[in-house]
Amino acid sequence: MEVYDLYELQRKLHEWNLLSNRTMVFAEEDFALFDDIRQISFGDDTLRVNMAVFCICLEGSCEVTVGTKAFCFRKNNYIVVLPNQVVTWKDGSDDMKAILICCNSRFFGEILQHQRSLLPLLLYVREHPCAELGEKDIAWIADYHRLLFNEMTDADNRFRETTAKALMQALVSKVCNLYTHGVSEGKPVNNRQEEIFAAFLQELGLYYRRHHDLSFYAERLCITPKYLSAVVKEVSGISALKWIEYCVIEEARMLLQTSSLNVQQIANLLNFPSQSFFGKYVKKHTGYSPQALRKMAGQTPQAVALR
Repeated sequence: MEVYDLYELQRKLHEWNLLSNRTMVFAEEDFALFDDIRQISFGDDTLRVNMAVFCICLEGSCEVTVGTKAFCFRKNNYIVVLPNQVVTWKDGSDDMKAILICCNSRFFGEILQHQRSLLPLLLYVREHPCAELGEKDIAWIADYHRLLFNEMTDADNRFRETTAKALMQALVSKVCNLYTHGVSEGKPVNNRQEEIFAAFLQELGLYYRRHHDLSFYAERLCITPKYLSAVVKEVSGISALKWIEYCVIEEARMLLQTSSLNVQQIANLLNFPSQSFFGKYVKKHTGYSPQALRKMAGQTPQAVALR
């Protein structure tokens, strides 16, 4: 299985002589835009991506598997692939047309560091990588793709990289907002349950750094931990405790790989009683020690997921 990051994509595209056709552009290797996915061939149809990928199908279809989730990717569908996930695609139709936006793991982590309220949604994104968009959202994101492309190729704009990065941050927020509408879609729940779940995500986005226990969030919402757990599981299909653990682990990973803080400082920041307790927590949920996770930054990635 091949492993791809933005540097590897750039090297491959030089080999394929695609840069001269302006089918993609880069901004300091932080992110890339493709305006026609058909011109990209990875050779091996199964690979692990060390970047965040957002793809919209405009025409045609193909078979895609992200992690263990398999589906038919067709017109008006979008796919979100998070760093370190394994992707397989095959059987693309002759009229397949899709646009693709990628950003490297470091830049994606920086976006989340500045918009921590988005982090709780990543677990849901990982569990539901593909969904359908309405025509209005398709048009909005296609326009954003063109705007990003224009900004990144405007040689007369001295601030094009700063502008493009700000646009990418806004796009990530937009994509996360799409997921907030789909979290409870198709679930037989009532409005009160949805309100509780939405309130739980809001509280989680505010407090996951300091509070890792379910009882804290139940108390904030004036309900029992048992009822909160039942509601979150019913609405999202994911346990409340797993939502909390995911946020804590992702924050730990980002701090380890994108900051200069030492392990003790990160343990303090995430409100663990000791560096040892923090290390055991990270090891339990990822299979790696904090030191090992830090060393993985910039190296060939391994799967890091909650156990």
